[in-house]
Amino acid sequence: PAIVAADATGPVREERRHFYFVLTSAAAAALLALAYATWFRSRGLSERLAVLWAGAGILCTPSWFYGTSTFDDILGTAAVVAAVVVADAARRSGRWMGTGWAALLLGLAFNCKQPLALFGLGAAGALDDPGRGARQRLLRAGWLILGICLGIAAYVAYDLYKFPPGTKDAHAALLLDYTPAWPGNFMVALLAIAL
Repeated sequence: PAIVAADATGPVREERRHFYFVLTSAAAAALLALAYATWFRSRGLSERLAVLWAGAGILCTPSWFYGTSTFDDILGTAAVVAAVVVADAARRSGRWMGTGWAALLLGLAFNCKQPLALFGLGAAGALDDPGRGARQRLLRAGWLILGICLGIAAYVAYDLYKFPPGTKDAHAALLLDYTPAWPGNFMVALLAIAL
């Protein structure tokens, strides 16, 4: 979207594209603040307090740093928090459309950082309504899993587009320099990301 917006504002230039790309993190931080404010309002806080706490959620956390850099951590954070907020709203309203949006947001989070798919558990908890039947509860959780699977499919398809089969083999030694998404013990990594 940043490149499309950059190209729509004038002649195609790499400098303009870079500028718009840098703004992506700031826009994600603004969306994260909106998700926080929505969450706090749904918990009964006044508009003023919800906005103040949402601002603190950005200014008093690493979100401020990531919102002013080109790292994609802020986009992943905004997607995860928005997925949980939307899932909670879907649970309270009983509408299935919110479940679908939460699922797609989790798929987006996976595309930012693959371990963020684990936060599907938080969204599933926000979506779960113990007052409903087991079948409906499982169906809603299935929607979330489908959204994550769509995100994984988009990730794999884009990776295959960038690196067609056989092209990665030539760079096997180079790929060893990258840190794996799940380094070390899986359970320790799961506990660390959960904290």
